Amino acid sequence: MLRSLLSGIVMLIKIGCGGVNLGKLHPSMQKVLSAVALVWGSEEPVITSTWDGTHSPGSWHQFCMALDFRLPNNHLVAAQKLMQKLGTDYDVVLEGDHIHIEYDPKED
Repeated sequence: MLRSLLSGIVMLIKIGCGGVNLGKLHPSMQKVLSAVALVWGSEEPVITSTWDGTHSPGSWHQFCMALDFRLPNNHLVAAQKLMQKLGTDYDVVLEGDHIHIEYDPKED
């Protein structure tokens, strides 16, 4: 389990049963962990993929700048809230059985 510290509140985020590696995660992803912990509320967030595993060519996963999470109960609302909290430098994508979040800074 991963602990995300939010203004003195500790939120546990589970790592999927297959195990994922958070060791190389880019610092920009800390904002994602904090946002997910807030948006999921009383539901327990589960990370299903980081940089490991098989991903599309050009995926931000290979640069340790993307995370996949198991869908929360109200995933459409969760995705909208995440987009608002994270801003335009992050992409939030519903991909069937998970939410994909990547750090993809936009150039001005």
